[in-house]
Amino acid sequence: MTTTTAPDPFVTEAARVLRAAPGATWPATAATATTPTVRLTVGARLIVPADAPPALMRALRDKFTLRNPAYEEAERYDRSTADLDEWLIYYETLRDGSLALPRGATQLVYGMCEAHGVRVVWDDRTRLAPVATPFSERVTLSAAQTRAVDTALGRRYGVIEAPPGAGKTIMGLTVVARRGQRTLWLTHTKELAYQLIDRAGMVLGLTSDEVGLVGDGACRIGDRLTVALVQSLARGIPSALLDVGHVVVDECHHAPAEQMAAVMSQFPARFLTGLTATWFGRCNRVLPRPNPGDDLEGGPGRPPHHAGRPEARHEPAPGWRFVHQVGERPSGDARASRPDRR
Repeated sequence: MTTTTAPDPFVTEAARVLRAAPGATWPATAATATTPTVRLTVGARLIVPADAPPALMRALRDKFTLRNPAYEEAERYDRSTADLDEWLIYYETLRDGSLALPRGATQLVYGMCEAHGVRVVWDDRTRLAPVATPFSERVTLSAAQTRAVDTALGRRYGVIEAPPGAGKTIMGLTVVARRGQRTLWLTHTKELAYQLIDRAGMVLGLTSDEVGLVGDGACRIGDRLTVALVQSLARGIPSALLDVGHVVVDECHHAPAEQMAAVMSQFPARFLTGLTATWFGRCNRVLPRPNPGDDLEGGPGRPPHHAGRPEARHEPAPGWRFVHQVGERPSGDARASRPDRR
């Protein structure tokens, strides 16, 4: 775990996107003797230290506190709100007073630091697998699939969104092969898990014994690829899985649920890839669709990618850790009333 001290292509590109000067510390504003500096740590989550300017901390708490649309809907139709949280909290206050935020909001947080005149120093604690992992490819992608895969490979994390039948699993497995990282593939049903094992044979040439499986009574860790049910990992993550360099979340529109968020927050993998056909569904009542240029995924990385229908759409998109499905309790400081952010 090391602090970024030399120019990094990911940092350079993210700085370009933000129109900031690229460099080792990626300064948010011109440094002066009185410019406050904050060290943002990027790992499984984004950590903002307790010594950040109080005004910035208040702004972050406010930004990551949203009124629950399910609560508003119940009020509007005069239904009971007894079992609903009025507010969705997307941050956690750690014991030392620092804030733990969704990793997908890294670039959003950077922009808020810039707006508050705070210089940012990045501490990149994401991990690559200890050794490179070779895969073979046994399929030929279509032109649209190739564009989506190539764009995804130019980013540390993001979402490939494509309609049913577009080959999201094939694209995801191709990204796995070209990343060359030991990979964890997360899903939420055993049917999808076994389907992935079959597709891994077709796309990567892996036998069923070579693909690890955690769930449905099994706990077998693969040397190169492991598919796991999030419900099983929520009961305990095998230590052998924690050093993966790439995590793929299948059907990632389910990922904002509390259980998935709790699992994902334990993996500091360098690369994260989400696959979905319906990213902007009910959850867009909590986080509206971003406009081009509204990068929520940046920081020491690049904007994510959506594979459109059928052409690739080069729009920034929110990370799955930031969007939350309506009515589900967030993993953070759950409160029934608006928190005091002073």
